[in-house]
Amino acid sequence: MNSWSSSNILKIGGRYFYISSGSGHSNRVVERTAEGAFVKHHGEFNTMSEVHDFLEALVEKDKMAEAAKKIDDIACLVKKEKMARAAKKIVDIACVDVKRFFRWGMKPVPDHKAPRTLGQMHHKYLCSKSYEYPYPVSQDFCENTIYDSPNHNMVIRAWHDSHHIKLMIDTSFEGEVLLGQYGVLRIPEEEKDARVLYFCDSVGQTLYHEVSGKYPENQKEFVYELYRLLKPYNPLTDFSIDALRAAVKSIYERDV
Repeated sequence: MNSWSSSNILKIGGRYFYISSGSGHSNRVVERTAEGAFVKHHGEFNTMSEVHDFLEALVEKDKMAEAAKKIDDIACLVKKEKMARAAKKIVDIACVDVKRFFRWGMKPVPDHKAPRTLGQMHHKYLCSKSYEYPYPVSQDFCENTIYDSPNHNMVIRAWHDSHHIKLMIDTSFEGEVLLGQYGVLRIPEEEKDARVLYFCDSVGQTLYHEVSGKYPENQKEFVYELYRLLKPYNPLTDFSIDALRAAVKSIYERDV
C-alpha cells in the first residue's frame, strides 16, 4: 500500500505536506515534493489543532519571506537605476570637457598603444593638437564597467588623461588620488551620488590594484560594492586613505 495518497496530503502554495500517525497518538508532518520525494520532517504534534497552528505560521513565514524578496528585488532595481543616473551624469560632464580639451576627438587603440605615463600623455596631446589627429585612448577592458557602453568608458579615460595633462600630475599612486579628487570637483556638489561613484571608480580601482596587483575583473560589481560601503562618504572632506584601503581590502579578501 502506498501511504503517499491524496487523502492525507495538504497542498499549501507550492508546497506539499503529508500528515500521518506518529508515535503514540501524535500527528507527524512531513514535507514532500509533488512526486512524493522526501523534503523535510517538520515534527510531531499532539493534536490536529497544533498541526493547523504550525502550518498557518509556516505559511505566514513564507508570505513574509516572499514579501521580503520582492522588497529586496525592488530595492535592487532602484539602486541600479540610481547608479545608472549617477554614471550618466559623470559621462555628460566628461563629454563636454573632452570635446573642449581634445578638439580633434579621440581614437580607440589597443591598450599597449595607449599612453600610460604623464610624459606619453602630454606628447600625444601635443601631437594631436599640432597635427590635428585624434588622441589615442585604450579600447580594452571596457566591459563590466559602471558606464552604459565601452565608448562612454573611453570618454571617462580621455577625461582622466586630460586632467593629468592639464594639471601636470604624474601617474603615481598619490597623483591618482589627487586626480580622483579633482574629478570629483568637476561634478556639481549637489550630485552627491555621482561624486562618490566617480571617486570609487577612479581611486577605488587604483587602490584595488595596489592591494591585489591587478584590477577587478568585474569593475561594475567592485565599484557598486565600494559605493555601498562608502555611501555616506564625502571624497573631499571625509578623505582617509587608510579607511578607503581597508574597504577595498575587505572586498578583495571576500572575493578571493
